[in-house]
Parts: sequence; structure tokens; C-alpha cells
Amino acid sequence: MSKEIKDEPIVDLGGTISKSEKFFIENKKALSTATVALLVIVGGWVFYNNVIVENASVEARKDLWKAAEQFDKDSVDLAVKGSKKDFQGFEDIADEYANTNEGNIAKYYLAVSYFRKHKFDEALEQLEAFDAKGEMFPHLKNGLLGDIYVEKNDNEQAIKKYVSAAQGANNVLVSPYYLRKAAILSEQLGKNDDAVKYYEEIISAYYTDPSKHGAEKQKIERSLGIVKAKASLKAAK
Repeated sequence: MSKEIKDEPIVDLGGTISKSEKFFIENKKALSTATVALLVIVGGWVFYNNVIVENASVEARKDLWKAAEQFDKDSVDLAVKGSKKDFQGFEDIADEYANTNEGNIAKYYLAVSYFRKHKFDEALEQLEAFDAKGEMFPHLKNGLLGDIYVEKNDNEQAIKKYVSAAQGANNVLVSPYYLRKAAILSEQLGKNDDAVKYYEEIISAYYTDPSKHGAEKQKIERSLGIVKAKASLKAAK
């Protein structure tokens, strides 16, 4: 059974529309506004209550909080570089406090920030350095890795990361989002049977309650019907 998501930080993986989002929007248009809005930035209090420990650096914590506030306001450059007068940005925090929780979380924020600025190699470097812990961070990391691999035209690896993110998270909020991405990308690669499998997993494992997910389920069922028809036509040739 799928898990209900708890108070875990979910960070905007896109911000600006990048190749990975354009791929899904322009080529398939299968991501609804509600689905895109899944990856919203959670407030700083939730963030700190889940990942910051008492014995961490007070100064690093203050700076990380201020940088995260700017990130939430879409002031990505200020969040990354910081303000000489007021606070260090993610880059300095990740470097100076590399062995603390704050430094580790700064690496994740840096990865997301670089992704939003279309600096995909830098985003990948920071994400690989990020030690993902907790109930959700490992799966959010895999999801963002999937988006980065799409940008780098490594679609096979992207699918693997999306599936890993979905199955690892195993909850109704995150898993359908990443399974849908895996399905759309599989369909674009001509792997219709895989796309069918991912769509069917969304329906059978996560969209089981019509009162909660009726509209979303209908969209997935339409996509499933289309890809099944494609598979049938291909098999008949």
C-alpha cells in the first residue's frame, strides 16, 4: 500500500521552464497544472523541524535560513551568492560548513538553484555531493537527477531515476508524478509496453479512491488508452 506523505520538505525542481519540463509539456501535454504544482517550496519552519539538529552551527543555520527565504522569493542569484552585509549564500555555506547538516542541505539547494539557472553540470555535481537522508530526500534527489539526465539527453538513465524516485517514495503525492514522467519518456522512446506498465501502476497503486483522485485517474486512463492503441498498431505491422 502507498504511504501518505508526511511533513517533509518538497522543493521546486524547476522554477523556470527548462528542457525537461518543456519535453513533457510540449510533446505530450500530460502534466496538469496541479501536477506541476506538486513540487512547491515548503516553508522554512517545516524545513528546519525536519532536518536541522540542535548542535549545528548557529551562524550557518541563520545564513541558511536567510538564503532559503530568498530562494522562496525566486531571488535565486541572491540565495546562491548571498549578501556581503547580511548573510552567506548557498555556495559559501556548502563550502565553509561542508561537514555539517547545514552545509549538506546547502548542496541540495545549490543543485536546485543551478538547475533553475540551466547550469546542469553544476547541478549534477552538487546533487551527487548531497548526502540524501530522511524519508523523502533520497527520492527527491533521484527525481531531480532524472530531470538533469533529460537535459543531458540521457533518457534511459532519466527513466531509471524517475522510477526509483516513484517506487522509493511510495506515496500518493510524489509517486504518480514521477511515474507519469517515466511513462511519457518511455512512450517518446517507443517503449510503449513500459509506458503501459507505469500508467497502470499509477492507477492500481495510487489512484484507487475515486472521491480523491477521480479527475487525475481519468487523465491517466486516457493516456493509457492512447499508448495501448499505439502498442497494438505497432504489433500489427
